[in-house]
Amino acid sequence: MQILYLNHGTENSGWLTNGVIVSAAGSIPGLDVPRLLADRSSAAVKAQAAANDRQATADNVQATPTILVGKSGGTLRPVTLTSPTDEQSVAAAINRAAR
Repeated sequence: MQILYLNHGTENSGWLTNGVIVSAAGSIPGLDVPRLLADRSSAAVKAQAAANDRQATADNVQATPTILVGKSGGTLRPVTLTSPTDEQSVAAAINRAAR
């Protein structure tokens, strides 16, 4: 995911091509890229994607990345990020939630 976030293009621009997927996946040692490409069309992956879409709608996710933080079983709150790799804001939100 980090590779994709660091190379993320404009939303809905078509930036996520097969070439980008193959390049990112190929950089992960031990990942079976042909299987990844074959499995992405499977019923199980489609069902999981649909479940993710339903959850994103329920959580009012509007952008990528969206990070929600909260205590287990509690209310999740979105973290305002200054960049896709803004670790400080995520850490601060986790610390606030842990109090």
